[in-house]
Amino acid sequence: MQLFKYLSLLFLLFTAFQINAQVLIKGKLVLGDTTQQHIVHTLNGDRFTGRITDMQGTKLTLTYLGSELVFPMSDIQKVEVVGMSENVPKPEPAQPAAPKQMTVEEGKHYIWHFDYKVTNDKGIEYLGKLIKLNEYGAVIDRGTIKQTVVPYKNIRTIERMGKKITENPNDLDEYLRMQTTDGNSFIGQLLAFDGENFEFLLKNGSIVNYSKTEVWMIQLERQNDRVTTPYNNQIFLEKQYLYNPQRVFLSPSAFTLEKGVTEFRNTMVFHNNMDFGITDNLTIGAGFSSVIIANALSGKVKLGGSLSPHLHVAAGVQGMVLFPGYGDDAVSVGLLYGALTVGTKDKFLTASVGLGRDSDYGESTAGLTIGGAIRTSENWRIFLEFIHFDPYQSEDYYSNYNTTMGTLGMSWFKGVHQIDFGLYGNSEWGYDTAIIIPIAAYSLRF
Repeated sequence: MQLFKYLSLLFLLFTAFQINAQVLIKGKLVLGDTTQQHIVHTLNGDRFTGRITDMQGTKLTLTYLGSELVFPMSDIQKVEVVGMSENVPKPEPAQPAAPKQMTVEEGKHYIWHFDYKVTNDKGIEYLGKLIKLNEYGAVIDRGTIKQTVVPYKNIRTIERMGKKITENPNDLDEYLRMQTTDGNSFIGQLLAFDGENFEFLLKNGSIVNYSKTEVWMIQLERQNDRVTTPYNNQIFLEKQYLYNPQRVFLSPSAFTLEKGVTEFRNTMVFHNNMDFGITDNLTIGAGFSSVIIANALSGKVKLGGSLSPHLHVAAGVQGMVLFPGYGDDAVSVGLLYGALTVGTKDKFLTASVGLGRDSDYGESTAGLTIGGAIRTSENWRIFLEFIHFDPYQSEDYYSNYNTTMGTLGMSWFKGVHQIDFGLYGNSEWGYDTAIIIPIAAYSLRF
């Protein structure tokens, strides 16, 4: 009997050691050392900076903003140990005003967890699902074709209208992720914002408070769809309102505009285009080009969708009517294409094939594009593309002058603005000359 007890104790000690051994600890962790701070990273991407007070058995206890957070050891990815000067007092967390309480009659209409009421400085109230909140504004889905954006500087209060996540947290696949300016990141639910301070409920039931200068962004995310990119130890999420992955620079990808989003784009001053997302899978657009020798009107329709989180397809048709100068007749050009894209909006490779025809010479042209883009930070990406056209049939003549072109450049984006810039190269087979020129484009989403 005594032998059985000793074996059981040995087994428990061995199990606890194994669990602790699976947690990566960077630095020398000393419990009780008040000169240390500890950064806890969880497997679902949360990041908390505080002080570990206990790390025994299967649980880890962290003091964070005055609250004791308890994590299962199996949820911990790694722990970092950093120093902290005792001469610098830790600021007290800001205490937001108590949120307005709803009556039972009011509350029964808001059964969803992420329904909110955003009130601006003129007293106008916006009710709907909170999709995003950052330094530019609050994005609210009100069930209409176009989502509502309330400018951040005009927001007076935000009140939670839906149920608390703690009423049944295990059934949820959506949460709000709060990212702070000091690099912490965690999921939960916004309880209130009084214009100066945020009150945020963590999934484990703890409540944390932040001033508005300490919060970088709050965004609704599905737990299975979050995409993270390591960059300077920060976590970046796909932000659908910050950049335009539906093209490389000239060639299309299989991504489409989101429902209700409109994009204006000016390319090299001469070409202006306006696209609109009818649904998440259907985009239409129109454009106008003007140069000294000709003007042109264009239109397009693009239908796309995702076969998996990393495989996307699209098909589209584009048309253009060219009005040359000097009394020449108008020329119409049509293009039918298909596109295949592998990856995410932050990092993808894409290829497309198309067939075009013009009404002037009756010439048909086959085209192939290969390209891609990779997001390198919160506000930058790099893009590269290769385009080849092959005129293979003509009623009046046969042309063996194939055209190859490409672009290489970068994109900068912030808020609803995006600037693409780089180099464009063009060579026509059959001639000895090639050209390389700078290129640029500006995009605005609204």
